Amino acid sequence: MTYADKPWLKSYKLGPYKLKESLAPYPKVPLFKALDDSAEKYPGQTAILFEGRSINYRELKIQADKLAAALAGLGVKKGDRVCIFLPNCMEFIISDWAVLKAGAAVVPTSIMRTDEGLLHEAGSSKSKVIICREEDLDRVLGIKDKCDVEHIIVTSTDGYDIKEVSTTLPEGTHEFRKLLDDNDATPPQVDIDPM
Repeated sequence: MTYADKPWLKSYKLGPYKLKESLAPYPKVPLFKALDDSAEKYPGQTAILFEGRSINYRELKIQADKLAAALAGLGVKKGDRVCIFLPNCMEFIISDWAVLKAGAAVVPTSIMRTDEGLLHEAGSSKSKVIICREEDLDRVLGIKDKCDVEHIIVTSTDGYDIKEVSTTLPEGTHEFRKLLDDNDATPPQVDIDPM
């Protein structure tokens, strides 16, 4: 069977329009270049629309760059792992891009995981950082000393752009919103082999 014989290719449509079967040749660039290119080509276009809140590509890039700089400031370097323990939300998307820009690997973790499951995922991945919502902070604090996690980044359950975290944060715990406010949009320069 050749690639062209694959039956699902018949459904590659956008409305009535047939889409290309492949976008090859694919550029040999880091994945995060897709965000950088979109921010340059479509700066005012909506990148995220979530529960009535929106962020355009320029803002998404700036926030991802700021969080990447913050991660580097916390000691995250190329090859490290960052566990994103968030539901579907704007912070998840910002975090995902920021981790890539910092040269680290994303460890996405479902908020439906048990504490044992969270410990397994954070521990077996050797994540240095966990990003979570305020409502899940106690769960993350409960596993922190049992694995390699050095820092916790916490966002308000209502959203970083709506409300600050209301809990007093213990040492080694940082507020998502404050990290964005305190860092420039200058991500670390990391040499990444896209292959």
